[in-house]
Amino acid sequence: MLNSVRKILTGSVLTPADVVLPDMLDIVLLRSSRRHAEIEEIIFPTHPDPDVVVLGASDIPSDSTVILEQSIPLLAKNKVFYQGQPILLAYSRDRNRAKEEISKIRVKYKELPAVLSIDNPSGNQIENVRTITRGKPGDTIDGKKIEGKVFISQETKPPVDADCSVVYLHNDTVNIITDCPWPALLRTAVAKACKIKENSIIIHQYSRENAYDADILSPIMASVYAAVIAIGTNQPARIFIPPIESSLYGSKSPAISFCYKAIINQNTIKELSVTASINTGYIAPFSREMVERCISLIVSRYRCKNMTITARTVRTNITPTGFFAGLIDSQLSSALETMIDSIAKKANLDPYELRLSLLTATGKKTHPAKATLEIIRKNTDFARKIYAYNYNKEHGYVRKGIGLSLASSWHGFITIPPKLKKYTLSLLMDVDGTIILETPYVPGDKLLPMEWKKTISTMLNTPIEKIKLHTTFEGSSSSCAPSFMGNNIAGITPLIEKICKKTQKQRFRTPLPIAVRITQSEKTDYTGPLGYIIPPVKTSWASCVAEVSKKETDMYPQIEKISIVIDAGKIINKRQLKKIIRQNSILALKQSISKNKDLSSNPESYLFAEEAFINTEIDIKFVASNRITPLPAANLPFSLIPSAITIALSQLYNKDISTIPVITGEEE
Repeated sequence: MLNSVRKILTGSVLTPADVVLPDMLDIVLLRSSRRHAEIEEIIFPTHPDPDVVVLGASDIPSDSTVILEQSIPLLAKNKVFYQGQPILLAYSRDRNRAKEEISKIRVKYKELPAVLSIDNPSGNQIENVRTITRGKPGDTIDGKKIEGKVFISQETKPPVDADCSVVYLHNDTVNIITDCPWPALLRTAVAKACKIKENSIIIHQYSRENAYDADILSPIMASVYAAVIAIGTNQPARIFIPPIESSLYGSKSPAISFCYKAIINQNTIKELSVTASINTGYIAPFSREMVERCISLIVSRYRCKNMTITARTVRTNITPTGFFAGLIDSQLSSALETMIDSIAKKANLDPYELRLSLLTATGKKTHPAKATLEIIRKNTDFARKIYAYNYNKEHGYVRKGIGLSLASSWHGFITIPPKLKKYTLSLLMDVDGTIILETPYVPGDKLLPMEWKKTISTMLNTPIEKIKLHTTFEGSSSSCAPSFMGNNIAGITPLIEKICKKTQKQRFRTPLPIAVRITQSEKTDYTGPLGYIIPPVKTSWASCVAEVSKKETDMYPQIEKISIVIDAGKIINKRQLKKIIRQNSILALKQSISKNKDLSSNPESYLFAEEAFINTEIDIKFVASNRITPLPAANLPFSLIPSAITIALSQLYNKDISTIPVITGEEE
């Protein structure tokens, strides 16, 4: 509705849903209502609509596609493996008639046992597993032994964005109009499903307002369905998945459990053993990436003398996972921070001092996170408040909880094939001195193009008004996955400098116009004895303190204050970044509240969004960083705030974090 109003007022096309082409076909899906079942019979209506065509798995040219070398079925044949799995698709020139025809079709199922839990998985459930060790774990070490489990439930995308793709044929090319932020993966998936060459596919991409909320699988699969129908009928095809359907059946962020054992000596962890289980759902093209990110996140943040980390992905009969920027960084960070706080609580250690000792053990004397911890401790008076909490706890009068969390953010991928990690830029210096820079990246910050123009102007001695920036996704060249890694200034800015130097060398040797193209793969050179570890200096860091209280007269606990201190390297636009972080902090608060149940014994005492943070103060500060590279920081609140609030609530109700009830996810 909002998009329609904008279109009327501005006369512009804003999303793929606004695109209207002659003779366009609309596609509707029939989805499974069961988690795991055999399809015994599909009962079609006695009098089918002649203007609606219904297709099953045997009616399309290919029964599957490929995303990151994993085969993904397009339509279910004899069995369904998760709720929402597509079984049939219908298309018509009238979407309402297609919806009505689909609603008349009945499917008879024979229920099969569904695997939902990641506890004690069988061998065929485990998709990927990796173990790393440091020191000599298992040696006899004196100290207090602590063990426990932390569980972070599955998250669902809020019903705010629809998924829509339009596909049409033109001059022997397949044109895809989409807002999917993964053009390289999309191109490969469509080529495999339709059995065509990748260089015959042109992608026209619209930028998404909420890149963080980007569902990975749904927009790719939507484009695949639209391409199958467009190529099969030689007519434009569109598939529109409404926000509620996208939220229900789109891919989720995975549930994670950390089972840990620790030995405490001299006020720190001397030995740590962690088994991290990640529920990837039935389809998990990013399972290997999730495992590597899990190992990297733990070891690059906290280390002790002896440690064993095992990370594994577990396949279950739930909706496929793989949404949110950074894949599972926010979930992993929440699990890691709640685990550290749980250990500190059981060992009667100061959570700040414990984190500081583990940061120092990473071997970096000046760990970037150390400054954020020290500043937030001072700004929030954390030492006094944690002392007051412990004193009140001893006397049985706790009315406040305070939670500390640490997080990092890094744009990039560890295991994705190199061809999907290419940065490609083209620069044209025309005969009149005009410079045109073509890039397949949508800048996340409105001021970023101006920064690029300033760089080109300085290096090529050209007035800014003669520099033009063209953002395009057309062509067959692979672009970085995801495309909104244009936000990652650290990845693109060096390439602009490189292409300017290359142009300058040709400038006085070659007559104008001069065209220069440069392609560079993102190299994962962060390997070592522990595997792929992202260096702390390559990431942004932040610390957060959440303060929660509940007076006797309050029905619900109140989130009094959220304090965040960030080291984002060189910040180009501090005001804009602060605004985005504040917006994301509010969204992270809503997500935290929706999945955090009040830990009191009163079943009616829940956290509600409108009551819990109506008066919450959000304080955001930046560290004066000595790093000269801009680093991604906008998504940090999603990793910081949920864990900090969970820790604060566990203090408020004096319950261990591992006993927090699961509200959503696998163990429903």
